Amino acid sequence: MGDEGKHRGPLRSDTIRLVRNGCSFYGLRFEDPNQHLKDFLKLVDSLDLDGENRERTRLHLFQFSLRDQASQLALKHFPQDPITRWEDLTSLFLAQFFSTEKDRKLHKDILMFQQHPLA
Repeated sequence: MGDEGKHRGPLRSDTIRLVRNGCSFYGLRFEDPNQHLKDFLKLVDSLDLDGENRERTRLHLFQFSLRDQASQLALKHFPQDPITRWEDLTSLFLAQFFSTEKDRKLHKDILMFQQHPLA
């Protein structure tokens, strides 16, 4: 319990500001939710916390990376009970923001992939 208090106090204001300024996702059509997750993990994991604190910090801070429309949609569609696993949160996030339109386009791109002859 003592370590938790040490990490949560200083991280709250500084880290929230860091996440908001350096890793925001608005839910816009051109934004890539997978890239947002990568950027978020890179930022949060740079805090060099042990495994349990890393998981807790990820879960706590992720909400602050969502802005405007993305934040509103997450509030509306994420469960009321706290999410306790990072994998569950990422699954919910991708289900909400990785549109079927993007999925279809990627599937089509994969099917239409051709290697061009070397010059």
